[in-house]
Amino acid sequence: SREPVVTYADYAQIPAANWTKLNKLRNGSPLHYKDAETNPGNDSTGRMLGRAVHAMMFEPEVFWSTHIVTDIKRRGTKEWNALEAANPDKTILKRDENVEALSQVAALRACPMVADYLLGAQCEQTVTWTDPATGSTCKARIDWGNPRTKTLIDLKGTQTPFDSATEL
Repeated sequence: SREPVVTYADYAQIPAANWTKLNKLRNGSPLHYKDAETNPGNDSTGRMLGRAVHAMMFEPEVFWSTHIVTDIKRRGTKEWNALEAANPDKTILKRDENVEALSQVAALRACPMVADYLLGAQCEQTVTWTDPATGSTCKARIDWGNPRTKTLIDLKGTQTPFDSATEL
């Protein structure tokens, strides 16, 4: 199924510790976790591109409700700022960034190994659990889960391109 059972907005409202932030605690310290809770971090071109690839790959039906593609060449111009002000809840991509995201998704979908994992999978599944050691309620949103292959996929980006024919 391609439809998420729980929307991201509903997921965000679940009163539980987020898996991504819990990893800050596990791999860092309580201070790292607290920082992740209070500071969402700076958005970057890489993060924006990552969100675009993620939406195109796992939720193509919502891409255009969360993203805008523009022919404006530079961020920070009056024209760009006006577009941002008119679309505060959307990620704005330059035309070439959109082409890059489309290329990455096409490469993923063309890879036979990836295609097998995607066949019959479900996107953006929300899971909750109680941590046995602390009794805390926890939550995670699985990018793509496939009961047939018993596989969970968490899509991450990289700044280093690779040749899928030789490195997969």
